[in-house]
Amino acid sequence: MNTSIWKRLNTTLATSIAALIVATVLAAWIVHERSRSEHVSERLKTESFRIRYDAMVISESLSVMILDPRNEKLVEIERNHVKVSFEDLKDAVSDLQTEFADEDKLRQPLKNLQEFFLVAPDLHIAKTLELIGSDPLGARDFFLKAHPSIAANRDTLVHELAKQVEEVNRDGSARVRTITILCIVGMLLTAFIALWVTRLGYSAVTIPLAQLVGVIEQMRNGDFTRRVDLKRKDEFGVIGDGLNRLADELSVLVGQVQRSGVQVNITATQIAATSREQQTTTTEIAATTAEIGATSKQISATSRELDKTMNEVVDVAHDTAELAGSGQSGIARMEATMRQIMDASGTITGKLSILNEKTANINSVVTTITKVADQTNLLSLNAAIEAEKAGEYGLGFAVVAMEIRRLADQTAVATYDIEKMVKEMQSAVTAGVMGMDKFSEEVRRGVDEIRQVSKQLAQIIHQVQTLTPRFGTVSEGMHAQATGAQQISETLAQLSEAAHQTADSLRQSNIAIEQLNEAARGLQTSVARFKLEEK
Repeated sequence: MNTSIWKRLNTTLATSIAALIVATVLAAWIVHERSRSEHVSERLKTESFRIRYDAMVISESLSVMILDPRNEKLVEIERNHVKVSFEDLKDAVSDLQTEFADEDKLRQPLKNLQEFFLVAPDLHIAKTLELIGSDPLGARDFFLKAHPSIAANRDTLVHELAKQVEEVNRDGSARVRTITILCIVGMLLTAFIALWVTRLGYSAVTIPLAQLVGVIEQMRNGDFTRRVDLKRKDEFGVIGDGLNRLADELSVLVGQVQRSGVQVNITATQIAATSREQQTTTTEIAATTAEIGATSKQISATSRELDKTMNEVVDVAHDTAELAGSGQSGIARMEATMRQIMDASGTITGKLSILNEKTANINSVVTTITKVADQTNLLSLNAAIEAEKAGEYGLGFAVVAMEIRRLADQTAVATYDIEKMVKEMQSAVTAGVMGMDKFSEEVRRGVDEIRQVSKQLAQIIHQVQTLTPRFGTVSEGMHAQATGAQQISETLAQLSEAAHQTADSLRQSNIAIEQLNEAARGLQTSVARFKLEEK
């Protein structure tokens, strides 16, 4: 069906107008034919009466002149009456012949009547008028002798004309009745065709419209399984195809939203688990840094004591040999302690690297969530555009698209907060790694220095007398060691503070992840009412 709805409606309207015009024309034709028939009937009756009247006037005038031939004035008047009536009679017959020349039934009676009035009455009247002037009695005898036969012939011809006039009138009435019946049948047939075309146009609009309304009502209730089945190529076919495409796209969109909601929920759960693991790791880092801080303080105190001892050694060089052995033992313990510190710092560095990797994983997951949120926002925008095209039938889909877009915006904001906190945590972890690298370097330097001191003490045992000039150098080294230990302590304090900040950030991340879970559950609840077609 390639005819458009507008063409159907225009065809229906044109058919109705054509039917009205045809009915009007037929009615006008009926009125015209009836008026014409009545006019012909009245005309024939009038002319017939005119002929009979003129014949009667002629007869009466002749009778008056015969009865009183000596009254010249009366005779003259009646003579004029006869002349005028005779001329009028011939004119009446001539008018009938001219006006009704196409009437076969009137042609012969009019011809006979014309011949009669042009021949017999003319001779009879002329003879009678001539005798009235010269022989009134002869005129009377002639009139009484000839008039009955002439009057009988005249009456016969007039009666025959009247009879044919009646038949013509009956034929005209029958023709009018036939035309009226045919016109009524034509009008009824035209009205039936107009009603049939109107019903076809009405059915072409109401049936597909009802199907479209049914599908839209089911879609409004969340059922996207039904499709419009219109094998048409008009406007309703275009609307049906568009509605089917809209249902397909909405089904895909809602399915993606449902799957995205599940994926977001799973991802948020994984992020929460990772965050808890990071929080535990951060707590361990804080504890480790606290232990290292305590050890660093011990190192600092030991360094200060060594510095004081070295100053005293300068004054009591002769006791150096005895104290060198104990000093070497203390140096060995210090070296072991420094090795433990270096091992602990290596452990801390490894854990911080793990924390950095976890943070990178979190950042990757957050990036995925952001992409999903952007895709959801784009899909909701497309749905809103399609709903706007649908007009008032798409208002429900516009609300759903707006809700999905709002949830996508909330997800984007939450993931942005998570990404920001993760970046802060990465910065803190990077700073911690750098601090621990610096701390490890200082520890390695301390170990090297302790080894050097150990060697020096070994030499002191063998060369006590030669150690005195070097005590100043050792004292300076111990002072530098104390300063380094103080720096290590401060760095560890900063690392501990960073660990606490990381723990706080992770707690905030847990709160944001819980909000993300809540949003995902809300999204799943919102799209759960939609019924999709199984594929």
